[in-house]
Amino acid sequence: MEVRFLKPLFVTLVLAILPGKGLYAQSFNVDSVLSAMTLEEKIGQLFMVAAYSNKDEDHQAELEKLVRDYHIGGVITMQGGPERQKKLLHRLQGASALPLLVGQDAEWGQAMRLDSTYKFPTSLTVGAAGGTVDAYDLGHALADECTAVGVHMSFSPVLDVNTNPNNPIIGARSFGSDPDLVNVLGVEVVKGIQDNGVLACGKHFPGHGDTHQDSHKTLPKVDRTLSELMEVEWVPFKGAIDAGVGAIMIAHLNIPSLEPSGKPTSLSRKVIQDILRDQWGYEGLIITDALNMKGAAAFAPPGEIELAAFAAGNDILLFPMDVPKATKAFQNALATDKISIKSLDERVRRILVAKSNCRAYTDWLEAQKSADPTLITSDHGPFEGEDNNQRVSFNLIRNAATLLERGTATFPIENIEQDFLHIALGDFESAATVKEFLDRYVTMSHHHGVDVDERELASQDAFVVSFHQNAKNPWRRYKLEAYEKELLKRLAATGKPTYMLHFANPYGILSYPNLGQNVRVLIMYENDEYAQLLAPQFLFGARETKGLLPVDLNQWGKVGEGEKTEELLRLKYGIPFEVGLDAGPLNRIDSTVAHAIAAGATPGAQVLVARHGTVVYSKSFGSQTYPKSKPVEWTDLYDIASVTKITATLPGIMKWYEKQPLLLKTTLGNHTGRLDGSGKEHLVFEDVLAHQSGLDAWIPYYMHTIKSDSTRAYWYSSTPQLGYAQINEGMYVRQEIRDTMFHMLAKSEMKAPEYRYSDLGYYLFQEMLEERFNEPLDQWVANTFYGPIGAQRLTYNPLDKGFPLDQLVPTEVDGYWRNTTVHGRVHDMGAAMMNGVAGHAGLFANTNDLAKMMQMYLNGGYYGGYRYFQESTIELFSGCAFCELGNRRGLGFDRKQLEDEPGPSCTCVSQQSFGHTGFTGAMVWMDPKEELLYIFLSNRTFPDAENWKLSKLDVRTNIQEYIYDALN
Repeated sequence: MEVRFLKPLFVTLVLAILPGKGLYAQSFNVDSVLSAMTLEEKIGQLFMVAAYSNKDEDHQAELEKLVRDYHIGGVITMQGGPERQKKLLHRLQGASALPLLVGQDAEWGQAMRLDSTYKFPTSLTVGAAGGTVDAYDLGHALADECTAVGVHMSFSPVLDVNTNPNNPIIGARSFGSDPDLVNVLGVEVVKGIQDNGVLACGKHFPGHGDTHQDSHKTLPKVDRTLSELMEVEWVPFKGAIDAGVGAIMIAHLNIPSLEPSGKPTSLSRKVIQDILRDQWGYEGLIITDALNMKGAAAFAPPGEIELAAFAAGNDILLFPMDVPKATKAFQNALATDKISIKSLDERVRRILVAKSNCRAYTDWLEAQKSADPTLITSDHGPFEGEDNNQRVSFNLIRNAATLLERGTATFPIENIEQDFLHIALGDFESAATVKEFLDRYVTMSHHHGVDVDERELASQDAFVVSFHQNAKNPWRRYKLEAYEKELLKRLAATGKPTYMLHFANPYGILSYPNLGQNVRVLIMYENDEYAQLLAPQFLFGARETKGLLPVDLNQWGKVGEGEKTEELLRLKYGIPFEVGLDAGPLNRIDSTVAHAIAAGATPGAQVLVARHGTVVYSKSFGSQTYPKSKPVEWTDLYDIASVTKITATLPGIMKWYEKQPLLLKTTLGNHTGRLDGSGKEHLVFEDVLAHQSGLDAWIPYYMHTIKSDSTRAYWYSSTPQLGYAQINEGMYVRQEIRDTMFHMLAKSEMKAPEYRYSDLGYYLFQEMLEERFNEPLDQWVANTFYGPIGAQRLTYNPLDKGFPLDQLVPTEVDGYWRNTTVHGRVHDMGAAMMNGVAGHAGLFANTNDLAKMMQMYLNGGYYGGYRYFQESTIELFSGCAFCELGNRRGLGFDRKQLEDEPGPSCTCVSQQSFGHTGFTGAMVWMDPKEELLYIFLSNRTFPDAENWKLSKLDVRTNIQEYIYDALN
């Protein structure tokens, strides 16, 4: 039949047609089209042929020939890429007299078949998460991905109840082994797909879950009675049909209780016509599984098998082995009345109805407008709908994480002041993300593979073992090999806690050896970025586990089991949607920092944004120095200058205050003799904290030591000597300089008692705290805060703590005092003269560990399961202490500028917000109202401390504005 006769029949009408609830209204008059079709066109509609967008022109030409000459009704898209597939389908739609119905296996998205596309979690992960909203959202997102590349029918969800752990082909593709769970989630995925304009196809009826064989390779036998099938396998299929699923796919199975002859269920009229059509009243499409699979292909040659499948009641014949032969067979069967034209019309009408209930007509009509497929580009860019896809996947993986109830090791881990060894097994080369985020909680040793030295095992307190399945598809290895089992036995024999992070199919747990009692197993189901990002958070109590086993794992756990844990209020890591932030404005941070680097404002930077205790933005930029050098890494430490005040000294004062509530009203002379007779002994504690005591801003102590060559020679040595403190390599100062500095402070000129930022009080506070706590300040804060909260990358004198020089960002090329590059030692001259430890400066940090301390403040003094301060203490010290005097400051903390006054933050922050800045280019800011934390670290002082471009360009406050834009 000529194409011109059919095309005019496709007029747009509005005629609702079942069964696809939530799908499109009919987009053309099915009966008019059907009545105008030739016999050959009707036969052709039955065939859905494989289309590969990664194959050459010969393949594409052959497909086009099948479209033009044999009028095939559709294609199932196989391997390729999104752009190539879109162009191929456009070409085929343009060649067809009727809309082509395009199907695809898209159980975990386009990545099941196409490269450069998004991979969603597998169904077993959905089962562990168990949420109907999550399942619906997944279906909706899968439909978006299908539409973007021209697919009208997703061959999903898998509705098989996977009751056989040895099932080689279903496994993780099933929602689980509980028929009710599979039913509930399957229905929601169907609704999500079809509410978004794509046909769903439930598979593999009558149920492929209870077999240990693969129908691609043989005909699997399912020894289920009729009552067992009704109680287990058929529950999800009935649910999907009641929900209006557009299609059902028939599996190639040998089920004697249904078909005693031994023929495949896909060729059984008893299964298809008698059960699905007559007993259940199903009116949607029925589709064979691929007819080239060994489970069916062995039963008849090409041509005959397609005819047998039709006779059994199938509408669409998937993967026909030979379309010309099959077409001839149908023509002969119709001519000899082996099949009737009435039965053919019934099937074709269902196929046309399906096409009218999806975007097939729209895509076909668009293809008619252009004969040049090279002009077509896919709507599907890299990660189509990326934000939504991330949201769906993140929610599923987060909610699925399942802590097995077996074992006695503490979970989550509260005490992180231990030595941990992480060992990655399986596809361990994929373990980079879990390694990073374990280290973000506590720095640990990492090992890949089983060759672990006994001495290393003996030196550790606990073991974290991650097993990784290759993420390409769910059939990759998910069981332990013998050599991996032997390693786990060695770990168990130590008696030390062992924490298993299983990034794989949960059935792999069945291959674990006996690990004793001092063990816990966390199943993450997936081995992707989100699973590896989240697992350390569950392990260390930042998040609660709430997933439940979707399958039985024998002695390890039963379906529906899973221990729910509580959060310890440690820092989380997530993505912006989770905390109500729009990723768009946050992405502007990248270009702003890049511009600052290009403009010479700073060689590099680290930026962190968190909300509700969840880090949603954490990036490193640029290099450590100008000209371009080593790239900045998240592990690199910056000199945070005056942020030291609120990170080391102020915590000590707040601790002191909680023991002595009248402290703030006392005078400095009550606590130190350094000021006796100077008049400064009468300064009030809270006035000094609020920078309104009249103390001068700073004293250039170092200049006193270099007034002449003889003065310099007296104070400094180029070699280490007893009684000298190190300034930097080759420069050591007499320790008695400390007393000289305090003497100079006591004799310094007093200013008017009004707001004037000053370092001087913090020299005094340090000495007071050290006397009170009977411990050097650096040791006290490390023991009291940094160690317990896991802030190992927050420290004084990092070189002395063993940090390599290449992880320490240089601060200045000093040509006025040290005459060298300041690298690994504190930049502040006063702090340097006090052996690197001072109350006003000296700390080094990366954004990650500094955020832990700041988040503790935002948590009202609580972090990691322990209360460090009363909430009222944080409120008192962070509040505006003397606003009535025109002073914006808190007690130690800086605050938002007063009206019409300059200040450290953008005007967008709330009145409750507080933080601090640092001379080297650091800024931390907390907003309790919005539960926001923002940290910016840089070395704007390199190479010249007089470089003020960072402030002139408003880099830090512009970024802060983007964060608040993201709220709105």
